[in-house]
Amino acid sequence: MLADVPCSGLGLLARKPEIRRNMTHERIQGLLPLQAAILDHAAALVRPGGVLVYSTCTFNPAENDGQIDRFLERCGGSFVREDIRPFLPPALLADVETGERASRGSVTLLPHRHGTDGFFIARLRRLTADPASTAPSRAPEIGHCPDQSPETGTIHAPDGGNEP
Repeated sequence: MLADVPCSGLGLLARKPEIRRNMTHERIQGLLPLQAAILDHAAALVRPGGVLVYSTCTFNPAENDGQIDRFLERCGGSFVREDIRPFLPPALLADVETGERASRGSVTLLPHRHGTDGFFIARLRRLTADPASTAPSRAPEIGHCPDQSPETGTIHAPDGGNEP
């Protein structure tokens, strides 16, 4: 599952300098709940053993590793970071951050080093269903890691509805 979320776009500054004028701290703070909601909804679709990839085109730590750290706290151990290095192309692997951060499951591509826009990519694996989830829901709430029944494909969260 890929969650390529709306972001501040700070990784695009070289191509879109107007972002610098238009992006404010308040606008970035307003994106954080939306990113969290998209991440939570995407997580609901990942079965145990499945992979969730989260990406942005920004350098902002709050939108990147910070968002992943908050998500993992909400999920109580049902998702873990997974080493991303085996999934990077050899040409990129030679130049990307291959130390502790990549082994923790995330990388940042930098325009001046990689000849790309700036990107953040995190790889997460679902280990189990969310232990905090007990009742089904129509849509997961922001701040809750939803569960999905592998037998039925039903998403479960604490407010009582079902979604196939």
